[in-house]
Amino acid sequence: EFGSEMGYIPAPFNFKGNTIAGRFFINLMSAEKYRGKGAGAYLFNKAKDGADIVMALGYNNYAAPLIRGFKWREMPHLKRHLLVINPENISNIIGKKLPKSNKKTQSVLNSNFKFIEIKKFSKTFDKFWSEIKYKYPYTVVRSSEYLNWRFASHPIFKYRMFSILNGTKLCGFVVVRIERTPN
Repeated sequence: EFGSEMGYIPAPFNFKGNTIAGRFFINLMSAEKYRGKGAGAYLFNKAKDGADIVMALGYNNYAAPLIRGFKWREMPHLKRHLLVINPENISNIIGKKLPKSNKKTQSVLNSNFKFIEIKKFSKTFDKFWSEIKYKYPYTVVRSSEYLNWRFASHPIFKYRMFSILNGTKLCGFVVVRIERTPN
């Protein structure tokens, strides 16, 4: 019989320029008869052992009381973005029209930027991370080891990865995953 389960991903975190032991909590699920009876709290307590910081990047309404009970802090500087490429398809799926955006998009690229598709993240990305990590005070360490594990070697999803060069200097990267609905 299924009771409760929760997964986590151990990952080093950048915390104001220092690397600390972190974990992402994922997929907390409890059968309805176990909710509110301590199973989720027990799993949270077991999974956080050995971590300096834990992060959940999304949770459902059933997990919300647990998150609040542990006095987690919201991270207002953590922004989530969604670009709807095909509004008609989305409208069909959700059964209503999407509101129109009043915001105008503006290109920020100039002719000095080049996007080069890569198959894996090299040690150049470690140097890049060491230069920019102070701009991102609370996030997972973006080492080449982590990026390759997360994207290049993913066992299920196919990602396309691009380095962004300004002349010959690495100045960013983009990772893209395109999902298609079965027809």
